[in-house]
Amino acid sequence: MRLCQPFFRALARSFTAVWLLSGVMAALALAGAAAMAGLIDAQIAHQTLSTQTPLLAVILIAGLGGAVLSLARATLLNRRRVWIEHRMAEYVLAHELWLASDARQRDRSLAAVATIGRFIGAPCAVAIAEAPWSLAILAGCGWFDRSISMAAGVAVAVLMLLTLWGSRVTRAARGFDAAGLAVHAGLDVIAAADLNTGASLDRAHAVAERWETSQRAYATACYTHGQSRARRHIVAGTVIGFAGFAVVAMTLAPDATRTLSVGGLAAVAAITCASLWPFLRLAIDAAHVAQARAARQQLLSLRVARTREGDARSMAIAAPDLRAPLTAGMLATAAAAASLLGAATYWQLPVLASWTSAAVATDARNIVGAHTPRAATAAATVPYDHIALDAEIKGLRAGLTRAGTQLTELRREADGLSRAGPTDTDAAARLRTIEAAGNALTASVGTMLKRIAILERELAEAAAPQPQLAPHNATTELPVREGQS
Repeated sequence: MRLCQPFFRALARSFTAVWLLSGVMAALALAGAAAMAGLIDAQIAHQTLSTQTPLLAVILIAGLGGAVLSLARATLLNRRRVWIEHRMAEYVLAHELWLASDARQRDRSLAAVATIGRFIGAPCAVAIAEAPWSLAILAGCGWFDRSISMAAGVAVAVLMLLTLWGSRVTRAARGFDAAGLAVHAGLDVIAAADLNTGASLDRAHAVAERWETSQRAYATACYTHGQSRARRHIVAGTVIGFAGFAVVAMTLAPDATRTLSVGGLAAVAAITCASLWPFLRLAIDAAHVAQARAARQQLLSLRVARTREGDARSMAIAAPDLRAPLTAGMLATAAAAASLLGAATYWQLPVLASWTSAAVATDARNIVGAHTPRAATAAATVPYDHIALDAEIKGLRAGLTRAGTQLTELRREADGLSRAGPTDTDAAARLRTIEAAGNALTASVGTMLKRIAILERELAEAAAPQPQLAPHNATTELPVREGQS
């Protein structure tokens, strides 16, 4: 039976909880990004503060929920780290003393426990829990904009290759106990010197030289590790920089096939860039992962000692108190979900619709292009099947509904502004803006109605039975004209 297996099982359960909390945080980040998209579109459309208040409330709820969940996750990891560094270290030391292991074996086992503890407290442990959710978010962003998702996917592939290469259990990774060895070797040199007040200065210099020799291997390992980490940091930063530049360039590039509004496009770009952080952290701290893997192999090599009667000498393991962070995480999740649902129900927020529909803008071309992305580019001769036709018709009808809602809101706002005095220049300027936006929406509605009529005619023609042509017969007699034989 492996000595440290119960500790690693408990650690795996803690990482599962951290993974679930990271998933809730990712969902809150998506909700905040959707609200941010609507807020950007509302700012572009110069909508009133009462229209923007629900979106600000959603962003505030998502931010507070994410902060509480982050604190609960950090508390859980810190308590598990303290438990590993002290409880498992006590367990391992008792085992080594019972077996009367040599000092080298005992120090290496204790150094392995300390390495596992450092890994739990490092940012790369959180990045491992967040990486699967980041991959899912990037895949979801590809549904909105494939070009942005492809640019981020290339960066993720490069960073994952760097992580896999750097997290290999190499000879340098197996030297996770170099610091402890150097400290003990230096203490042995000083203890063996047997210095006294009557010793000469030359003798003190000789002892110092022997001490420096004992520390040289550790200094070399630290220098090598620092240089390797700096190189990985530069390479990973370059990859992230190019990926960010590509995402921004693709976001600003005009594309007639996009159905996202300006706010939705900005939210997708922001979420895509934020999803690259876990992979950047893993690529930089890959050496910590390699050392943790080597330390785990060392601890799993320890077997439970047996008594003379053949019974396993196992000690009772007291688990850490993780009820507070787990309870806080569950309460924060429930509170955030209830608050978001209450806000969406109270204010009737179409959160997801803000990603796919453009807000009312002062520029008529932007509004027409946002509501009819395919009307200007799709020809009537393009062969669609009935499923694609139905989907496009439903999308256009949904756009008609949104346009009708926006026209109603504009009409209500115009009625309120018309009560202002004739000297109110701000009200007059806003009325002109509302008039331009209303004209653009009206033109957009007309374009969508024409497109729906074309699609319904194509759908009817596709569903109509095709006439059967008579087979060609080469022996069919042709009519004889007058004057011909």
